[in-house]
Amino acid sequence: MKALNSILLESVVLGPVVLSDPPSTDSDALPRCSFSVGTDPSRPIPVAAYGQTAVSCEQLLSPGSKVRIVGRIAHDIEGSEATGSFRLHVVADYLELVTTRRSEVA
Repeated sequence: MKALNSILLESVVLGPVVLSDPPSTDSDALPRCSFSVGTDPSRPIPVAAYGQTAVSCEQLLSPGSKVRIVGRIAHDIEGSEATGSFRLHVVADYLELVTTRRSEVA
């Protein structure tokens, strides 16, 4: 049986939203957007989005945006190499901005 790996997060964007263009030497590479979500700035959850989702994230998200993310947990190879420890991040396959209805604001 193939292992299942799926996660649903609903949280707030913390810090900057950074879009990285793929290296020009790799024609198959996709743009990557990196940001963090969470409720405690001292314990952010790193998120990465790729392709058109990455471009949309960079255009629509800013610190404080409320988001719903459907994705999967993946090994953060770059982060692990930089820190010397095993790190994970969430790969966002689907992202939705969460809005507050007027009736909920009070």
